[in-house]
Amino acid sequence: LLLSRYDGDKNKSVVEIIDIKNNKIIHTYKPDIDKINSISKIDRKIANLERDHDLSRYRIIHPLLLKSGDLVFNSIYTPMIKIDKCSNLIWIIDKIFHHTNEIDGDGNIWSPGTKYPSRFEKLEKNFKDDVIFKISPDGKVLLERSIIEILINNKLEKLIGNYSGD
Repeated sequence: LLLSRYDGDKNKSVVEIIDIKNNKIIHTYKPDIDKINSISKIDRKIANLERDHDLSRYRIIHPLLLKSGDLVFNSIYTPMIKIDKCSNLIWIIDKIFHHTNEIDGDGNIWSPGTKYPSRFEKLEKNFKDDVIFKISPDGKVLLERSIIEILINNKLEKLIGNYSGD
């Protein structure tokens, strides 16, 4: 079992590999979130990592365990991170990601994200322009496609509403 949880004793998010048959923790990932945040160049007006996602507030969501033992993860509106078995940083993608990460048959990672600011002028100023990312195993962005753009390209503009921020 791959379990992402907040460890209240350590005041931080951890990911554990658990042998549920024997009720044993096999391995624990403990990334240095504050160090990772300090490397990020994301505009803090868009995502204030030190305030909203420091070590005690960061929540690892939907971690993706790779065959190598490396782990890919993010929180809500944070960069995507890949660490090795010893929790050492391998790469960081300095874009805004949220929710689940999935892997395809070629080893690429697919993940939702948000583009700030939106390139669509007629939408609200704070509109969250959700995108889909395709990331190579070595951390290169292979595709970044706006959901709005996908709707427009498929003549589905009528589905675009001027919702409150999202």
